[in-house]
Amino acid sequence: MQAATNQDQSRTVSPIEALRHWFAALDPACLAEDISWTVSAGYPVSQNSYSSRREVFEKFFPELRAHFSEWRVETSRFTESGERVVVEGQYVGKVKATDAPIEIGFIHIWTVREGLIVELQAVADTAQFSKHGLLGGLGVGERA
Repeated sequence: MQAATNQDQSRTVSPIEALRHWFAALDPACLAEDISWTVSAGYPVSQNSYSSRREVFEKFFPELRAHFSEWRVETSRFTESGERVVVEGQYVGKVKATDAPIEIGFIHIWTVREGLIVELQAVADTAQFSKHGLLGGLGVGERA
């Protein structure tokens, strides 16, 4: 009975609370199984759209993090409008190949329903990736 109560409570959190938990823990359980995860062109990953929690954790994050010896997300503002939340912040890290520090401003638009994140649209200052020689799209790594 207690488990059902905890599950019910987790589904009644506000969209901002759900996102604060996501950024603090990167807990896969925060994402819907069929999440729509889209990043703007220029992120150093092989594709810009992902359609499942599995793809986000098995493709997006490993490809992105492969370029960095250090990587974190710093959020600065959350603005909620219904089930949508705009999050402003920056990615901060060190480029693995050069050990150069990198800071990239971003805006994320998240959609949260019943306590689960169902969609992300991420836009970043991808010129910073390019400035450090990190290519997005089909130019990632040695892929053809």
